[in-house]
Amino acid sequence: MRWTNILLTLLGISIFGVMVYFSGPMKIWNQIQFIGSGIFIALIPYCFVVLFDALAWKYLIISNTATFNLYNIFATKIAGDFINNVTPAGSIAGEPVKAHILKRFGVDFMDGMASVYMGKLLMAKGQVIFIFIGIFISFTLLYQNNKELLVYSIVFMAVLLSVLLMLYFISLQKGLFNTLLSMLNKFKLRFNFLEKQREKLNLFDEKVSHFFNNHKKKFTFSLLFYTLGWIMSAVELFVGLTLLGAKISFYEALMIESIISVIKAITFFVPGNWGTQEGGYVFLLRIINIPEAMQYAISYSILRRFRELLWLGTGMFFLSKFNIELSKIKNLEQPIK
Repeated sequence: MRWTNILLTLLGISIFGVMVYFSGPMKIWNQIQFIGSGIFIALIPYCFVVLFDALAWKYLIISNTATFNLYNIFATKIAGDFINNVTPAGSIAGEPVKAHILKRFGVDFMDGMASVYMGKLLMAKGQVIFIFIGIFISFTLLYQNNKELLVYSIVFMAVLLSVLLMLYFISLQKGLFNTLLSMLNKFKLRFNFLEKQREKLNLFDEKVSHFFNNHKKKFTFSLLFYTLGWIMSAVELFVGLTLLGAKISFYEALMIESIISVIKAITFFVPGNWGTQEGGYVFLLRIINIPEAMQYAISYSILRRFRELLWLGTGMFFLSKFNIELSKIKNLEQPIK
């Protein structure tokens, strides 16, 4: 697995390097220099992404003995996300660490894990809403001169969204894992790793269902803030490309970022989405007829990578403040002191 990650990383960086070569390194450098002090403006939208995500998660943590505030949640999230971004397990390894950190603020570990689990669910739900918004805009731009096709597209999306919402709320009422295991049993499929964790999974399901049934207002606010976080990622794209000199509307930026989020989810196995993210931007910018699409895509990607490095550094700083050693993360079943 380690060698696979190394090979995929090298392949992705190589693809990125080829794109830089064909775009013209000096052209890209001049384009980035053109922003100047505006680079600080380009960094602002993602601050709101993190803030909205922290607010969304805060609504999901229920504990009578907790003493945390928004700053604690923010710091915990950034520390856990740092681990997610630097370990081969992707966006999983840092989640138990977040629950361990929450114990310092009086949150029971299982309550913390339930909140992390719900956070992942609602973040994914917010992403689905964001993607549907992007698809709606895509159809609107594509079929703006064909009203009949536009109506059919809207009806299709409405039906699909209704089905997804129905399945989603059924899973919240009965439990996502219980629903999944029941479906597998009907098809006579058994997975030992799921069966071994059935008791813990049932406990998570109970906590999530209890939260949904008894805290609908907080549940709704959490989903709202997660969705706003996804929308702010489109604002980041719009601001970044505009500062670079590209003529793009916010609607086009929202459409592109929603599709990029799908591409990144599909290519999660590529560390850092090297190559896949950049290729997606090039393809989508060309679709909306942006001149010199590859140059703008690579320049924006470099800005985004710079932002990622800054937030990785911030995450490392908060992780050091919590005195958690990366060597201890391998055994997440044991309490981290």
